[in-house]
Amino acid sequence: MKLSLSGTTLYASDVLLERLLSIAVRVTHITSDFELSLAVVSDAESKRLNTRYRKKRKPTDVLSFGYYSSVSEVPKRGAVFLGDLVLSRTVLKEQAKMYQHSLQQEFFFLVIHGFLHLLGYDHAKSDDFAEMHALTERILEHFSKLRSPKKKG
Repeated sequence: MKLSLSGTTLYASDVLLERLLSIAVRVTHITSDFELSLAVVSDAESKRLNTRYRKKRKPTDVLSFGYYSSVSEVPKRGAVFLGDLVLSRTVLKEQAKMYQHSLQQEFFFLVIHGFLHLLGYDHAKSDDFAEMHALTERILEHFSKLRSPKKKG
């Protein structure tokens, strides 16, 4: 796994991001050695990108620029560039407050949400939304267990 990171240190260490994405890779059955770019940007930059690529004149929580329309298209071997994830710093903060999450929890949620988009998952239809949401929750639950202190006794 190779990560190109920008603006992420406020939310998580590189090690934690690698652990989170390692779990996501196992849950989604990705076997290739992948690379992705992840940047946390200003509202202005998020709005600029969202306007240009989605024709929506507002910032958004996460933009995913991927190359695969389904997880089955991701090559099984070799180095694979999955794409770019762009998170809005301000929208991340607003959603953390709205959902009563810590900044880090919301950051992890958006990273996984975007990662799944890079693999071709979508949430335009209710069935797709349910599948994507269930995968996101499963990944975050595994990650939470990994981070929890072991009980003594």
